[in-house]
Amino acid sequence: MLRPPSGPGSDHSRQTREWADRVAAEAPAYYLEVLADYRDRVAEFHSDTADSWPDVFPLLAPTRIGVICTQPAIWTFATASTDGADEVIVEQQWEHPTLATPDIWMLPDPEARIRAHATFPGTEADWRLISKIDFRSSMIFPDESLFAERRKPGFYIEGWDLADGDLTLLHLTDMVNGISGKAIDRTGLRAVKQRFPDVEQIADRNKRGRAFEVWVNDLFVAHGCNAELGKHVPGEQVDIFVHRPFRAVVECRWRSGSVGRDAVDMLVGKLRRERPATVIGMSVSMSGFTSEATDEVRRVANDRTILLLDANDIADLADGRVHIAELVDSRLDEIVRRYPALPGSG
Repeated sequence: MLRPPSGPGSDHSRQTREWADRVAAEAPAYYLEVLADYRDRVAEFHSDTADSWPDVFPLLAPTRIGVICTQPAIWTFATASTDGADEVIVEQQWEHPTLATPDIWMLPDPEARIRAHATFPGTEADWRLISKIDFRSSMIFPDESLFAERRKPGFYIEGWDLADGDLTLLHLTDMVNGISGKAIDRTGLRAVKQRFPDVEQIADRNKRGRAFEVWVNDLFVAHGCNAELGKHVPGEQVDIFVHRPFRAVVECRWRSGSVGRDAVDMLVGKLRRERPATVIGMSVSMSGFTSEATDEVRRVANDRTILLLDANDIADLADGRVHIAELVDSRLDEIVRRYPALPGSG
């Protein structure tokens, strides 16, 4: 058994250098196979989830793989491809004065040190660590491929583990969100999303508007909201009431043109009708809002809180990319600070 190369000049070092060069040469084909295994696994076992939430399985899209070969370990990162094709970049750092020493394991964050010394853009936030071959627990034989044992069905297939891990991460995220009151009923959400084309195809404007109100109410319910459809009574027409996790009066609009200031003024009027200031006004428009509408929202902010949700917001909610409570919180944060969050400020 050999260790990876740690210095030139000896027969042992030359032998391990040959092994290291072979590892680097075999890595591209191996990691392309990992991507293929990942996609086969998703297609076989997780296709429904992948169809509804493609972001859950990021390696389904064309991917760039960055492999950094060091003496203590081989680190593998992934990010989205910029040219629409899979690509594997291999960087040999077997004898790097910092990365090649086993002392790297004594550092508080070895991964951060690896990222800092990578020559490909490994320090960018969109590079995700997908695997690590730790030589402290790996058997290395000069006549065998390092990757051979990682390609045995029923024993270990890295792509399968990555696919199952991505789905597990989704489930863990849902569990944490459930504890914090931000759970999403993904089965219910998928059913709601599948109904959207039916609403979109309704020709009659009034019927489509009413169907859209029902659809938005069901969307909120799938996000864990205690919501109910409003009753159209003399003197007031409210589309949706939300009682938990926030209190809101919701108006839904599906028009050919952007919603203007008049809709904001009408919503403010409903909020002022014997309702406490803690109730939010929420206007949902599939055709967006005019600049006059957004200006009016800012003007009345010292009196009543109005949030504007457009088609992009609805798409994010329907895909489960953001929870409705998180969306509301982020919009309220902007109102409090009076400007959008700066990059990296959270």
